[in-house]
Amino acid sequence: MFLEVLIFPDLIRSAPLNVFILVFILPLISMSSGYLSASVCRLQHHVRRTIAIEVVIQNVGEALIIISLSFPFEVYLFFEFM
Repeated sequence: MFLEVLIFPDLIRSAPLNVFILVFILPLISMSSGYLSASVCRLQHHVRRTIAIEVVIQNVGEALIIISLSFPFEVYLFFEFM
């Protein structure tokens, strides 16, 4: 996510608020679901945390895709040639 902000700073600044809300909520939901799934399986607490963190790490790519697909391709070309 850090590199995305560095590469396209103007694009990130122009993103609507609902995109940012979705991008921040997605990791929270995925962490909760990973932890709850591990709890249902009655795993130890440290294993639950590990699974929750791993699920969040895997969903960061989805958050980047949501940001990237929220804009038409022409916007990327415009910022690329500036």
